[in-house]
Amino acid sequence: MISYLRGDLVSVNDEGVVLDVAGVGYDVLVAPIALDHLRTIELGTEVVLLTHHYLQLEQSRGTPVLMGFRTAEERDLCLALMAVIGPRSALKALAAPVGQIAQSIEFGDVAYMKSLPGIGPQKAKEIIAKLQGRVARFIGVAVEPAVAVAQHGADDPVSEAIDALVSLGHKRAEAVQAVNRALRDDPTLSSTQAIIGQVYAQR
Repeated sequence: MISYLRGDLVSVNDEGVVLDVAGVGYDVLVAPIALDHLRTIELGTEVVLLTHHYLQLEQSRGTPVLMGFRTAEERDLCLALMAVIGPRSALKALAAPVGQIAQSIEFGDVAYMKSLPGIGPQKAKEIIAKLQGRVARFIGVAVEPAVAVAQHGADDPVSEAIDALVSLGHKRAEAVQAVNRALRDDPTLSSTQAIIGQVYAQR
């Protein structure tokens, strides 16, 4: 069992990274929330990823797959999700902070859960039904008070900014991440226009 990898960042793609560990290149699938961070790191930099190793079964053969995470909380929440929706879907769903996803599960926020990549209405309800009461320990992990989007009402500037970005062609999970980053960078933003302006100023 491989618990973690420490190596040089060789490349970053849409689904993961390649790490050079003592001359061996490891393909590692990485959650979207972690990829956002890894894309900011210069290639060749040494990084550490906690890992989960599993066999992907296809037509009577197993392909070993490594999944990588920045923190133990990311890995543990992914393992909890995997028990409900499978490894690939669970990893893909980690497109928002761990604390935010856990909070949405505990509060039964179907609308937020189905905004995550690969999670439709039925999967959102199933995740909440099976994990509610089991992920409360993650609430507060990597969730800044200014960006707890799920707590906002439908008509407040944060929700309006997300809806506006979606109407402009962004996926909802991407819009949530973009608004979270904008509010993290400038918690004083108080209008829809100001939030959207900050989102595009980051690009």
